[in-house]
Amino acid sequence: MEWNVVLPALTADGLLPPAGAPYLTDMDELRQIFVDGAPAFRDERARVFTALELHLGLARERVGAGIHAWIDGGFITHKTWAAPHDADVALVISPTAHFVVDEVLPLLTLKDVSAVEPKLATARLQPMGGLVDAFLVPDQPAARATWHDTWSSVKDATGVIVQGQRKGYVEVIL
Repeated sequence: MEWNVVLPALTADGLLPPAGAPYLTDMDELRQIFVDGAPAFRDERARVFTALELHLGLARERVGAGIHAWIDGGFITHKTWAAPHDADVALVISPTAHFVVDEVLPLLTLKDVSAVEPKLATARLQPMGGLVDAFLVPDQPAARATWHDTWSSVKDATGVIVQGQRKGYVEVIL
């Protein structure tokens, strides 16, 4: 889907201004602002962006067109103290969408994972080599409100939520 979208200027802290809903954008604008236009860590950001593009393409193939992908995290900032480790993605999907769970699982972040062969356990397993942190969100008012509240929160350099501070995040329609 192509449309003209312009995200607002980032704040002095390198964040999107807070909003009541995600900012609608496209992948070209994401790359321009958060990779090409980033003040630091462009190589790391380019790697995360490539993984994000591939991830969203796979999500569209496996679930179908019309998915709303909410994108957040350190990637959707211009923080200067650290490179983003990944892009956070919430795939907002109609509760009546029909897809095969086995096809979607490899696209999601899984917690408390263990395997029989090879024998291993991990607290967190992320898709795309850890470059994407992805979750399924049912497209229902309560779930959308919970994720909006969570993704509008601001974390400091140590990962602690800063009380009373809010920020924006983006939405791409696949």
